[in-house]
Amino acid sequence: MEISDIIRDAFYYPIDNYKRWFMIAVVYAILLFISQFGSYMSVNYLAGNTSIIIITLLVSVIIQLILSGFMVSISKTTLNKNDTIPKFNLEKDLLNGIKKVIITIFYVLIAIIITLILAIPLGLYSNIAKVTSIISSMPSNYPTFFVLQSIPPETFKALEFSLGSVMVLFGVLLIVVSIFLFLAQVSLAETGSIMAGCNIKSLFNKMRSIGLGKFLTCLVMYAIIMFISLVLGMFVVVLPIYGVYIYYFIIVSFTSIFSARLAALIYMEG
Repeated sequence: MEISDIIRDAFYYPIDNYKRWFMIAVVYAILLFISQFGSYMSVNYLAGNTSIIIITLLVSVIIQLILSGFMVSISKTTLNKNDTIPKFNLEKDLLNGIKKVIITIFYVLIAIIITLILAIPLGLYSNIAKVTSIISSMPSNYPTFFVLQSIPPETFKALEFSLGSVMVLFGVLLIVVSIFLFLAQVSLAETGSIMAGCNIKSLFNKMRSIGLGKFLTCLVMYAIIMFISLVLGMFVVVLPIYGVYIYYFIIVSFTSIFSARLAALIYMEG
């Protein structure tokens, strides 16, 4: 398929299945209501209703896992060349949601570990040690302002530079991780295996078989669409009373379905 056809197919997928999309949208709205109810209870009645807060939190987490796993089912039906949004299978969707969380943790941990290792040559730890040494040498009752003033400007600038460099590095790694996660969900849908979703070499080979140019172009177009939806959502959420519900009901549900379909369509190109 051409890139434009892939984007068009994924975009019209929830529209063509509007009845199933409506059901999914309702679940997203319910999730938002439960989350807001739990937040309200925690702020206003925390002392006497901790059990209610725990229950609402657990229910929210379970619904989120089911929805996450349901997106795997959408990718699965797409791989099977089925153009219909599947029905909920609570047990299967919950299990797939848990698997997705494990895969996500795996990739995020890789980004964190690489960042922590590369922070050494970037001088983050040594600069923190220098600043800590200076601060610890000051009397405990010394005013904070004077403590900060005692740090040499070049030391403070070195700490700022190293910290900024590490943050940029971590941001870049998270982008790379998100690219692999984009296909890992489909690999999970295809095999049902967590290990398949964590197989970095296999996923990279899949990108190469798709064509790195085509794959990255699809991702750029996907990112543009998601950015537009985010900007649109910023205008929607400020609407009085029901703005956030409209955002979840229409935009969040649509982009979730769109993303799962698009990932599978791109995966099938390899």
